[in-house]
Amino acid sequence: MKRLNHQNVVAARDVPEALQKLATNDLPLLAMEYCQGGDLRKYLNLLDNCCGMREGSILILLRDISSALMYLHNMRIIHRDLKPENIVLQQGEKRLIHKIIDLGYAKELDQSSLCTSFVGTLQYLAPELLEQKSYTVTVDYWSFGTLVFECITGFRPFLPTWQPVPWHSKLQKKHEDDIVVFEDLQGDVHFSKHLPQPNNVNK
Repeated sequence: MKRLNHQNVVAARDVPEALQKLATNDLPLLAMEYCQGGDLRKYLNLLDNCCGMREGSILILLRDISSALMYLHNMRIIHRDLKPENIVLQQGEKRLIHKIIDLGYAKELDQSSLCTSFVGTLQYLAPELLEQKSYTVTVDYWSFGTLVFECITGFRPFLPTWQPVPWHSKLQKKHEDDIVVFEDLQGDVHFSKHLPQPNNVNK
């Protein structure tokens, strides 16, 4: 974290000596810049955002987080746990700034640029992680797409209440351009290529 320098990746700070002396065990102490806006999950849970965020807010989020991901990937780092809880908001001079936090699952790419370890949060996990296949930075794109869909609609795109094993078997049947997999009141599963309504995005 200390060698990263990007406005949309939370910055590491030196731990003050007074705090270092308070440490009661051998675990490392980490200090980060203060982001007073809380995390994106808190923002998504606001009643105003039950059918998704406003388009302007989504566009700012897209710009900030895609910029952060490009930076991390150019530094040969995969985040591997991108979700609303790992995006915090900081008040800038003109607008809110989104920052990626929690690089606890991050992985530096080696020469082969492929990884195989199973980490992350299940609801935002790319299929290749569940299938224990080799993967690269693309797993962050899946998580980012899932996160952005939730910001637009207020819910995750692929059977959000299902357990991982049946969820994954249904997901394997979706076409490349299906962006929603949902269960109706009768328990039937449907695939769709269109954003569900209502949302606050311009047609």
